Amino acid sequence: MDFIYDTLSNDVNFRTLHVIGDHSREALMLAMDTSLTSKRLTRELDKLIAWRGSPMEIRMDNGHELISQELADRVQLSNIKLKFIEKGKPYQNGLMERFNRSLREEVLNAYCFTRIPEAQVMAHASMWM
Repeated sequence: MDFIYDTLSNDVNFRTLHVIGDHSREALMLAMDTSLTSKRLTRELDKLIAWRGSPMEIRMDNGHELISQELADRVQLSNIKLKFIEKGKPYQNGLMERFNRSLREEVLNAYCFTRIPEAQVMAHASMWM
């Protein structure tokens, strides 16, 4: 699980939350909005769990948006282990870094978006190409 930050053509900042399956290498979820709070993160995680089942663990970096108590409480209810990569070692989550680069190069930097739904449509289309 990871985030990417970007800006629309009208200087509105937005964030992209995405989850990649470690074994399947499949993009499982992608959410975009101007704000992705810990409550929103847990709601998106709940949707993903309802769709695909509960994972044994979630690997992510130590970003402030991913170390919330709300997320920790939510995953504890489902017996999911949070596995944080070491600071300064993005290769420990290499699949995610590769996805981030592809999303950035093929979608976010390739088009000039004026609205978040436009970016979301293109990002979702690229996920399943």
